Amino acid sequence: MNNNKEFLFSEFERTSFDAWKEEAVKLLKGKPYEKALLTKTYEGIVLNPIYTQEDFEDISHIDAYPGFAPYVRGTKADGYIAKPWDICQEIDAGHPEAFNEILLHDLYRGQTAIGIVLDKASRIGVDPDEGGDLPIGNR
Repeated sequence: MNNNKEFLFSEFERTSFDAWKEEAVKLLKGKPYEKALLTKTYEGIVLNPIYTQEDFEDISHIDAYPGFAPYVRGTKADGYIAKPWDICQEIDAGHPEAFNEILLHDLYRGQTAIGIVLDKASRIGVDPDEGGDLPIGNR
């Protein structure tokens, strides 16, 4: 066996995506290609099992750098080298005691940031206990 990586790809004939898909469908033995090999994320993004150069031809920001417009790779030029990403989980608790308990639980388990979602009354500076007809608890 040749362990030289220079020859790894040159040993194989280049095939098209359609040829690959045709062989993949045969191996699925009747299972639908879309259900077996495509993955939909919770954001609604469909992930393909394989990507080719053609998938990247229409991406206008492929050569974009971090910290520069259109900011698709972040707003900081050094990315997250100097300061890593924050870990933040939304806490949906109606009472301060419950919020505090959940928050402490999450902080002790690695959460590094706190995101507080305020209702409409709180955003305009009204105490929810004295909000009257204001939409208390509604975002």
